Amino acid sequence: MALLSNLRLGRKIGLLTLAALVFGLAAFSTLAIQSINESLQKTLQERLTIARIVANNLDQTLNYILAQLRDAARATGGLPTKAEFDREMAPMREILRESGIRVNTLYVLDSTGKVIIAEPDAPGIVGFSMSAYSEIKKNLDAGTASVSGLVTKPLTETPTVLISVPIINERGEICGVLVSTIDTEQSSLGAFTQSFQVGQTGYIEVVDASGIVVARTGPGTPPESFELSDHPTRFAELINTGQAVTGKCHRCHTTATNVKKQRDVLAFAPLATVPWGVVIRQSEQEALLPTRQLEIRLLILGTVLVLITLVLVWAMMQNIVKPIRMLTTAANSLAKNDYEVAIPIGRGDEIGNLSAAFQVMRDELRESRREIVSRYEEAKHREELRGQLLNSVIDAQEQERRRIARELHDEYGQTLTGLIMSIEAVEDKLPPDQSRLKERLTATKTVVAHALDEMRRLILDLRPPSLDELGLVTAIKTYAQRHLADLDINLKFESHNISGRFPPTLEVTVFRIVQEALHNVAKHAHARNVSIRLSVDGDKMIAVVEDDGHGFNTDVVFRSGGRGHAWGLIGIRERAALMGGKFELDSKIGRGTRLEVEIPVDASRWGDSAISGETPATGRRKK
Repeated sequence: MALLSNLRLGRKIGLLTLAALVFGLAAFSTLAIQSINESLQKTLQERLTIARIVANNLDQTLNYILAQLRDAARATGGLPTKAEFDREMAPMREILRESGIRVNTLYVLDSTGKVIIAEPDAPGIVGFSMSAYSEIKKNLDAGTASVSGLVTKPLTETPTVLISVPIINERGEICGVLVSTIDTEQSSLGAFTQSFQVGQTGYIEVVDASGIVVARTGPGTPPESFELSDHPTRFAELINTGQAVTGKCHRCHTTATNVKKQRDVLAFAPLATVPWGVVIRQSEQEALLPTRQLEIRLLILGTVLVLITLVLVWAMMQNIVKPIRMLTTAANSLAKNDYEVAIPIGRGDEIGNLSAAFQVMRDELRESRREIVSRYEEAKHREELRGQLLNSVIDAQEQERRRIARELHDEYGQTLTGLIMSIEAVEDKLPPDQSRLKERLTATKTVVAHALDEMRRLILDLRPPSLDELGLVTAIKTYAQRHLADLDINLKFESHNISGRFPPTLEVTVFRIVQEALHNVAKHAHARNVSIRLSVDGDKMIAVVEDDGHGFNTDVVFRSGGRGHAWGLIGIRERAALMGGKFELDSKIGRGTRLEVEIPVDASRWGDSAISGETPATGRRKK
């Protein structure tokens, strides 16, 4: 362990990882699941191959019997006599015996399905009608040969299989049927299964298209009359579709002593030309014994590998992860501003170097934080002073505007009004022959009147009386109508959820923001339409000014350092910030400009009534 603690971290992790890979991946990853699956598939394929071979042999044997019966049916050229039948059947029986299938009885039927000849002779059979069997009816109607499933009555009490071919006369007409019944017991089935061994528990079943067991090599051989297989519906479906399958299933059948229930490995193969199928079953325990043994070996090997891996992981935890965890704990404490946290790790490897560097970083962070906090407090204090100063400047500016507007109105306005009245008095006293002097006085009065109008406009710009007397909404609406009408700009004004009066500071701030926005529109936008919306939404007042003018690049304007109309926008932003509000500006060249400010306000003081309207300003510019 001491040797590992002095190794470089890269070599240490490399050695531990290499050891885990050597004992884990090389021996286990590709062997376990792949080997088990291959062993299982091999076992199932072996059983399926046997089933296919048995099915092929049985299929060939049954077709051989059909061929022999066809030859015998053709030999007579029609319904045979008893002598002809005996002469033809004697050699055919010998041929059928060599095939391994034991033939019980041979019958000749006439065109109605009645037995006219039986070999060997059976009392009561001659004259008996076999037309009730579907295979016989098929022979007579369609002229096709067939192999039936298990049948019994009315022909026999013992389950048997009918192999039948039609008898065709010289005119090509169906004149009868040649029928053979075969033995389905184990002795007859053994001819094509005796060369195949399926372990101690395996056996072979032959089933027909109804899922009935035709023959079985064990257990409980021979099967009971018309005994259904364990999966008759499934086997019937596979026979009809000609599918061969493998799988696992439960065996449940009765023996002489008890009922056995166990899991089996199953392989099924259908016959090619006869509607039968061959089933091979073997207990899963016996069939998969090699696979189970492989699983046990792999389990033991896996257990050993897991133990080795756990030991290696424990060593890594003790030597690497634990110190890193301690450093992580120290880092978390440092993140919580605990700059006195201890780092008790002294080693000669990379972790020791990391610990020393972490201590240096902690000391530097502690000093940097102290400096940052000090500078932050200083900057915060300066920002507060700047805000107070800016607020004082704005207040002083508003007071000065109010004072100048009052003085202009009270002093110069009255002086100009008096001057106009004096000029009019002089005009009235002039004799009629002083027309030239009268014209000059009239011109002078016009100039004085124009100066008075301009002074009144200046007074309204400095401090509109409607703001103090009628409130924010009326002041903004009146101001916008008066300034935009002369520029032939259409105005749309809306207000929502606003009634009563607001604090003077709030009213003046919102009025100056809208005033500056309209000033920019008149001077720079070249707009045709302007929309102003005032509303109170919850705890904030919202003012929006939109135009359809030329627009501009906001980034370029704010980077211009106050040139152009940036000073006005900066003033709007500062006024909104002083009130704790938000300022948003959206403008694109050729798409107009949208300015929006939100200023906190106690909305519960104002009513819920709404005032809205649209006022077009359609006046023309005065000449």
